[in-house]
Amino acid sequence: MDRDPTVDYERIEPRLFGVLRPLGEHVRDWARFAFASTAARSRASREVLAARSELARLRAGLRQTQLELGGAAYREDADEIARLRERMRALEERARAVERSTHRAVGEAEKRIGEERLAIQPTEIVPPER
Repeated sequence: MDRDPTVDYERIEPRLFGVLRPLGEHVRDWARFAFASTAARSRASREVLAARSELARLRAGLRQTQLELGGAAYREDADEIARLRERMRALEERARAVERSTHRAVGEAEKRIGEERLAIQPTEIVPPER
């Protein structure tokens, strides 16, 4: 492609570059934000799905243990009652720990997205107070 001899490219190109460069940086920043937020949400979603699966398994274990506890109580087997109660406490504590980790994963994702969102906000110049 030949250059138009009537156009002063030496004067126009630097101005054009001065306009396009910030636009390119803006697009790059938004792309980074989109990637980081998608990655954070994906990671949190995987952790939440794994936690839901484990919680379902723990609930099934609790139901089974509760059923066994009822049988032990009916038989008046004190040792078995104590063992099953301890097992239920352990299962309940594990379920609480899984729920806490789920909340933590979602909170970390929200924090990461918030940090990336701040990075794409336009800079505001605030003059000092006198």
